[in-house]
Amino acid sequence: MKARLKALLTAAAALSALPLMPVAADAAGNRVSRTWTVRVDRTPPRILPVAPATFSPNGDGVADSAHLAWSAVEPITGSAAVVHGSKVVRAWAISAKAAGAVTWTGTDAAGRRVADGTYTFRVSGRDAAGNPATKTAPLILDRTLGGLRWSVPAFYPNDGDALAPSAKLAFSTTRTAVVTAGIYSGTTLVRSIWTNRRIGAGAHAWTWNGRHQNGTFVGPGTYTLRVIARSGIGTTVLTRDILVDAYAVSLSAASVKAGQTLTITMTSTEPLAAAPTVTFKQPGRAAVKRTATALGGGRYRVAFVVGKGSAGTAVVTISGRDSRGGTNTTSRPVAVR
Repeated sequence: MKARLKALLTAAAALSALPLMPVAADAAGNRVSRTWTVRVDRTPPRILPVAPATFSPNGDGVADSAHLAWSAVEPITGSAAVVHGSKVVRAWAISAKAAGAVTWTGTDAAGRRVADGTYTFRVSGRDAAGNPATKTAPLILDRTLGGLRWSVPAFYPNDGDALAPSAKLAFSTTRTAVVTAGIYSGTTLVRSIWTNRRIGAGAHAWTWNGRHQNGTFVGPGTYTLRVIARSGIGTTVLTRDILVDAYAVSLSAASVKAGQTLTITMTSTEPLAAAPTVTFKQPGRAAVKRTATALGGGRYRVAFVVGKGSAGTAVVTISGRDSRGGTNTTSRPVAVR
């Protein structure tokens, strides 16, 4: 009986399914049998590792760690690891799980920083039947570009005084790189800074006066600085926003209706001689003007109750005089339902 069962199992190993019908008989010759289908699992588990294309653990707060995740169609036991060539840099155990994630900050198991370069996120495991599988995903550790920042969150060159006429950008590179940098409004380039400029390792800076390439002032709004650095390691793209306006404005709602209170909080880009006035103009209604309340640190707040009237676009206008006597004005639309 054992020999026959062994032969059946050996045959089953060559097939995906095999009927099994053991038969038993007592001393009187009575026989009984049962039939089962034996299925042999020889299918490796499907594993999907996910890693970012690149990350930069240089401490500047942008992509300082890599989120490494994996999933499988069934629980596996094995390991997830970061590999460089044939060397395992970091490894994490997997115990009968169908998904998981780890965070890698660019260090080895002893906490030491590893070198820039191309690494592999490797997930290996066996399912409950012992079938093995390994899948990998590449990732690049690239600290070439970092520390991108503006000297101020906002500036206002449009009034022509010397209170906030420009903003300075700065960044650093750890090796020679080819750099392209520009300032954008959405996807539109408004000011080119460098195009494929080769720069060495070190600190770099440039000052923007709030003007287009043609020398005219840009309009009020938020602009995005985009810096692209290409080196032998890879390509890194960093962005930073800056506001060009007299005030940074926050509305309690972008859409309001009659009876609702609209609260406007603003921060002046330049120091003001006095609290600004704020005008709220609804379609078909007379404008309402109020003086904002100072909150300290250049912040002010005012509120309006939305009146009955036609739907459309209302306008909030903020106006004040800076410490040098210049007029600082901006406006924001508000939808009235």
